[in-house]
Amino acid sequence: MLAWGGPPNEGVNRLPKYLVAAVAQMNREKQFRAYELLRKLDAQTATAMSQIAYGHISGAEWDYICGQHRKAFEDWMIFAATIGGPEGDV
Repeated sequence: MLAWGGPPNEGVNRLPKYLVAAVAQMNREKQFRAYELLRKLDAQTATAMSQIAYGHISGAEWDYICGQHRKAFEDWMIFAATIGGPEGDV
């Protein structure tokens, strides 16, 4: 029950079924995109951590790894800025 006393899906039930399906699909697509971007960021973080653990923190390979990590982080931040609007949906 929400603060105004109506059921949580009260407004959704009045929408045409095709629109409800489109909104639900959009949310699943955003959820998948968030998952995908966070997995990439996690993989890049793990790679960087591994290199640090073995003391490989210089040279062209390290620069490449840092660049890949930075790109994964920037991609996530750009996407993250587009989610969680006033509705709080993903």
